[in-house]
Amino acid sequence: MEDNKNKGVSRRGFLSSAVKAGTVGALATGTILSACGESKLSYQDLGLPELLDKAPDGKKLKAGLVGCGNRGTGAALNFLAAGNGLEVVALADVFEDQLLDCKAKLAEKGVEISDDKCFIGFDAYQMLLDNGDVDMVLLATPPHFRPEHLKPA
Repeated sequence: MEDNKNKGVSRRGFLSSAVKAGTVGALATGTILSACGESKLSYQDLGLPELLDKAPDGKKLKAGLVGCGNRGTGAALNFLAAGNGLEVVALADVFEDQLLDCKAKLAEKGVEISDDKCFIGFDAYQMLLDNGDVDMVLLATPPHFRPEHLKPA
């Protein structure tokens, strides 16, 4: 019969990992629950900051979006929903139809982007950086383009 001690995870290791994972999961819900489901500890009891639904108010941030496909449009909408004082002010994409679709979806949410802040072509990201008047850039292009975009951004 084979010795199973060195075959994968031991019982002790498994239980230790399960307890750690359970603790992290309980912290993620905001409270640690007893066996009866009653709240025992909160974030404040543990000295941890509370999880917020939105970022706290601060300096107004203007973002430019590079890559206006479905992923980019979703990233822009997520960015806008993440806090107050956040704006998407410029768009850049290789394809005009992608940019126009994104612009229309943002307009449905009350975000109007002027035509002079919309850039099309393989160098659209550079035009956005040069003329977009942005504080930050949301990069939502396919990953193989990003090294080229990260340098100037």
